[in-house]
Amino acid sequence: GASVLICDLPTAEASMKKVVQELGPERVRYAGVDVTQADDVTAALDMAQETLGDTVNCVVSCAGIAVAQRTYSRKGAHSLDDFSRVMHVNTTGTFNVLRLAAERMA
Repeated sequence: GASVLICDLPTAEASMKKVVQELGPERVRYAGVDVTQADDVTAALDMAQETLGDTVNCVVSCAGIAVAQRTYSRKGAHSLDDFSRVMHVNTTGTFNVLRLAAERMA
């Protein structure tokens, strides 16, 4: 069986600790991570290697957010700030996780 590090925002710690207990704390760990922050991702990968084994063999990056707004409505055009935040988390955050994990797998 695999050892797994699950990551979510630090605000999800209580629910993630329950998941760790259900799956088995001997093989599963949790790290609070903002995927857009290189330091958070690096710390999580360090934790995985230190507590679960020396190598990172696989990464699944599925963090994502959404804002339900029409492109244009009676209130005006969709917020560019909201769109930029979604793109930052969903695109930049995903790339950040993949690039830092790939470095460890090389």
